[in-house]
Amino acid sequence: MEALVNDEELAEQLLDRDDDEPTPTVRMSEYSPELERLTDLMDRLGELIAVVAATGGVKKPTLPRPAPRPVTASQRLRKRRREEKHRALVARVLPHRVNS
Repeated sequence: MEALVNDEELAEQLLDRDDDEPTPTVRMSEYSPELERLTDLMDRLGELIAVVAATGGVKKPTLPRPAPRPVTASQRLRKRRREEKHRALVARVLPHRVNS
């Protein structure tokens, strides 16, 4: 374990990876229908707390982030394709942005 913590090459790879995609804390093999319902309940409870806080009128509460769920390969592929389409559109509409 200590070797992993002190491995500079591993740390560099972790820093270079894309931080836009959060790493799921639950493996797909461990994600059961029961766990799915529990995460749904956790999300709804967070929304309920935000609504109750809003009734106080102090400030507009922000909605809580949903509980982490596993990401499938097809979801990652869809996201990658969507980002590629976006980059291609930006390159066509704003060519000066791509070159800078």
